[in-house]
Amino acid sequence: MSERKVTQAIFDAICDQIADGLSMRQACALPGMPHRRNVLRALAQNEQWQVQYAIASKMGREAWADDIVAVATTPRLGKKTKTITVAGKKVTETTEGDMVDRSRLEVDAKKWILSKLEPKKYGDRIEMQVDASVQGTVNYQANIPPRGKP
Repeated sequence: MSERKVTQAIFDAICDQIADGLSMRQACALPGMPHRRNVLRALAQNEQWQVQYAIASKMGREAWADDIVAVATTPRLGKKTKTITVAGKKVTETTEGDMVDRSRLEVDAKKWILSKLEPKKYGDRIEMQVDASVQGTVNYQANIPPRGKP
């Protein structure tokens, strides 16, 4: 990250990274990229860049949806280490296998963010059909006192 000026070429490169699924923070952390604050300031002053950024962000959300499927269907092998006490001695127990909890956390986080950023496409769908027709008779009796008598 540097304090360098944000040019069209640099902004294009950042948008390419965002379209591939990186966040603005991640894209600006890459070598040779300007600080995120500088990019956001330049973005606020350029309407053409705002449109370009919006398109890249939408493409990035699609990349996240693809990532969710990939994470859910690809095993992540790793090790879990747990220290337990057996007969007064500490023993380290290591198990190897798929890191399901980690994958679930990543999928859930991305699903939640997608449901907030694109609620029509990725949000929970609640369909309600309401029939509000009313049939019947209403009897109304007015109880109005005669004038002059309280």
